[in-house]
Amino acid sequence: AAVLPWRPDTSPLILGLVALTIALVVRLGFAARQNTHLLRQQARQQGDERVAALVRHASDLFVVTEPDARIRFASPSLQAMLGRNPERAIGSWLGVLVHPDDRLVLAGAIDEATDANQLRATVTLRLEHLDGSTRECEVVLTDLTHEPAVQGLVFVARDQTERRALESRLHQAQKMEAVGRLAGGIAHDFNNVLTTILAETDLLLDASERTGESAEELHTIRQAAQQAAALTRQLLAFARQQVPSSRTVDLEE
Repeated sequence: AAVLPWRPDTSPLILGLVALTIALVVRLGFAARQNTHLLRQQARQQGDERVAALVRHASDLFVVTEPDARIRFASPSLQAMLGRNPERAIGSWLGVLVHPDDRLVLAGAIDEATDANQLRATVTLRLEHLDGSTRECEVVLTDLTHEPAVQGLVFVARDQTERRALESRLHQAQKMEAVGRLAGGIAHDFNNVLTTILAETDLLLDASERTGESAEELHTIRQAAQQAAALTRQLLAFARQQVPSSRTVDLEE
């Protein structure tokens, strides 16, 4: 059209080709835009499915509430952790999952999470099982009311009951180890004192046998010292965490 001279008999053909080209370009543009939208929607859907699969199989408890703390969604782990049906929990106040003595702590955590300067709170709460037992959980509350996909509070709880029990047993074992070291040190010193008492008592008994004097009191002292020596052996066995064994030793060797 640019190089050929303008001819009225060819202008309808040129105009038709131009119109067809414009229509094809517009159609391709709409198709590209629609394909981009579909790809984004598909990626978002796949992402949502992955998140849903992770939530379904996670051992942690995920709860989404309305801004007034009414449960909108609860993950299947609610059944395993607290013995409650996730569907029946919908519409209930979040506090029904928490031990009554910890509900004030929950209210404080909600206030902290909904603070514009915080938007998150981490607390330790006791969640109540349907059978009356409790689960000590580390809870993270996040305010996502500003997120269009959530528009609520997200409550994530991780059961720390077994971990707390293991920590308690570890602390108890450490205390017993310290007591054992202390008992071992005392037993050694006390055993030295008893060794002196027994040795002196035996010498006095030998002297009384030579002189024919009564040694009833010395026998009583010796018996008490032997009992105390037995106690020190038990303390040493406790400190060393082993069973004591005696054997004959040739002093000349």
